Amino acid sequence: MTSYLYFYCANSQEAEELPQQSEYRDMRKALSIKAHHIMVEVADAQQPLSERPLLKDLINRYMNRGDTLVLPGLNSLGNSAEDIQKNMLRCARKSIHIHCCYPHKKLISTADGYIFTVILTQIQHECRKMNLAALKTRNITKPLGRREGSKHYNDIQTVKFRGLT
Repeated sequence: MTSYLYFYCANSQEAEELPQQSEYRDMRKALSIKAHHIMVEVADAQQPLSERPLLKDLINRYMNRGDTLVLPGLNSLGNSAEDIQKNMLRCARKSIHIHCCYPHKKLISTADGYIFTVILTQIQHECRKMNLAALKTRNITKPLGRREGSKHYNDIQTVKFRGLT
């Protein structure tokens, strides 16, 4: 069981300052992560995951069943909720444990499916909201329920008012 530490940095200056940060040293020391198991990726924040190959290669090639992926936050898994969900499912298929170390907080584990029952539903809800917003901008919304104004609507209403139903 090997632990890997993955950091996502927006620029090279941030990546160079990373080893001097106390949070970085504390995570590495507490989890006894070897230096060659630390991955730092420098890329633009707007790049999709397909153009950020280090995390994809780390999960698909280097990590095995039962390994642990330590992240500073869930946003390291992707830019959008769909990317995060895709990477979490990829890790779940390979039985890779994900730990998120939020600064100034304790280590949060994904053990016992906690992350899938709580956070994954929130991610799916956000995906649905994004899809609905995209459909509304393209004017592809359909009203829910029965259509009003059928040719028999007035006849049905008069029968109801007379109490014949």
